[in-house]
Amino acid sequence: MNDGQPLVIRADASPQIGAGHVMRTLALAQAWLARGGGATLVGAVSGGILERVRGCGVEVVAEPLDAHRLLDLLEEKGGRSWLVLDGYHFDAGYVAVVRGAGYPLLFVDDNAEWPLYEADLVLNQNVYAEGLDYRAAPHTGLLLGTRYALLRSEFLDWRGQERTFPDMGRRVLVTLGGSDPENVTERVLEGLASIPGAGLEVRAVVGHANPHLESLERFRERSGLRLELLRSVDDMPSLMAWADLAVTAGGSTAWELAYMGLPACLVTIAENQRRNVETLHERGAGIGCGWSHELEPRELGQVVGALAADPARRRAMSEIGRRLVDGRGADRVIDAMRAIAA
Repeated sequence: MNDGQPLVIRADASPQIGAGHVMRTLALAQAWLARGGGATLVGAVSGGILERVRGCGVEVVAEPLDAHRLLDLLEEKGGRSWLVLDGYHFDAGYVAVVRGAGYPLLFVDDNAEWPLYEADLVLNQNVYAEGLDYRAAPHTGLLLGTRYALLRSEFLDWRGQERTFPDMGRRVLVTLGGSDPENVTERVLEGLASIPGAGLEVRAVVGHANPHLESLERFRERSGLRLELLRSVDDMPSLMAWADLAVTAGGSTAWELAYMGLPACLVTIAENQRRNVETLHERGAGIGCGWSHELEPRELGQVVGALAADPARRRAMSEIGRRLVDGRGADRVIDAMRAIAA
């Protein structure tokens, strides 16, 4: 147990940066709460994401506090609060301020780009993380790879669920993140509509911050696809259990799909996803479909159609994914945090 020890997370979400930083640290907050601690998210969050976080029992301070104001909040919390930073805009100066105040720090990273990492723990849950050259201070612990993948608690209820692999996989889940500013979703749906005689049943998740709902509705009306547009979904595990395959981005959703054993075609929509997509493709856990801005709908349709018609490949991808992500990542991270605090 954490005996009520506070956990303070500093992360932001917006249409520009997406919701990934907040949603993956929300998984850590849920696990922390389950062990008896208290959790607070500090950052620029609003709308559906704000409601989602609060609905999990996490306190929210919906302001992007700078390092000094964050220290004031930590002092108000009392005790030896753990601080989690997740975002590319935090620099060495920000870290130095909070480290100088003596609070234990977990830094969530993707790229190993800093000259020196000086947090108590650095977490990189990506599949390529163990191959990166981290330059870290002697006291800094490194938590690297998918064994530390953070899954929200709703996924853990599905541990061990069996998946079937019909000769033709007709149920397709499309999910391209919380914002999808370039409307990659519509190009993916165009690709699915181009598959001749597939008889697909498609469910496309339209995130909290997606500005393209009206355009997607117009596409649905004219496309001929059996298509449901699902706005602001709270129960992603059920959708993943329903589907035979998915088309998704190469961010944190990839770890959820791997855990659920759902084969996926992966589109790179940001540079921080590129190595994930390439590595998952190399290991046979997903099919890399290139960059979103270069996506040709008909070519994507051919890739999806071939996977839908290949149950053996879908089964193999499912088994590889489940070996990569076992659902115990958040517990492993908290165990490492407790070891430092002891």
